[in-house]
Amino acid sequence: MVKVAPKARRSTGRMRRLDVIGDYLEFLQPYKKGIGYLRLVSDCSNGAAAYGFGRLVADLPIRHSIINDVADGRFPQHGPNPLELQNLSQVREKVLTEHADLGVCFDGDGDRLIFSDERGQPVAADRITALLGLFFYKHHPDTVRVHSKVLCDIRSSRSVAEYLLTLGATPLPCWLS
Repeated sequence: MVKVAPKARRSTGRMRRLDVIGDYLEFLQPYKKGIGYLRLVSDCSNGAAAYGFGRLVADLPIRHSIINDVADGRFPQHGPNPLELQNLSQVREKVLTEHADLGVCFDGDGDRLIFSDERGQPVAADRITALLGLFFYKHHPDTVRVHSKVLCDIRSSRSVAEYLLTLGATPLPCWLS
C-alpha cells in the first residue's frame, strides 16, 4: 500500500519592490570622499552595470562619458567579457578621442571590470589589486581589519602579495576568470 502525503496548504505571500541598487549606492557613498576631478569613460557592456553605474558617479567632480548603458542580455555592441581585448575597442577609442584619464569596461553581470589608462591601454589587474589594497588599508583603515583576506588571482605577480602583506592584509591566491 502506498501512502499519499496530504495536500500542502497554499500560503499567500507578499511581494514588495526593493531598491537594492539605491541601497548599494548608499553603501558606497563613504568611498567617494577624496575623489578629485577626472575625465572618465565607462562601458557598461549592455550588462548589469547599466542599472546603476551612471547613478554612482553622478555626484562626483568628474567629466563622465558612458557607453553601452542600456541593459540588453544579447550584448549587441560587443561580448560581455572585458578580458577579451576585442571587447575593449570601444572604450579604448573613446578614451583617446575624449582625452580621458581613465576608462572602465564592465563584464555582463557587473562583477568584474578592466581599467584602461589615458592611452587606452588596459591596466594589469594585479596592479589594480595592489592599488585597491593601498586605498583601503591606508585611506580607509576603518573599513578593514588587520590581516583581512584579500583574494589575488594566481596569475598575479608575487610582488602584489608581498605588497599586500606590508599593508597588513592576508593575500589568498585564487583563480579568477
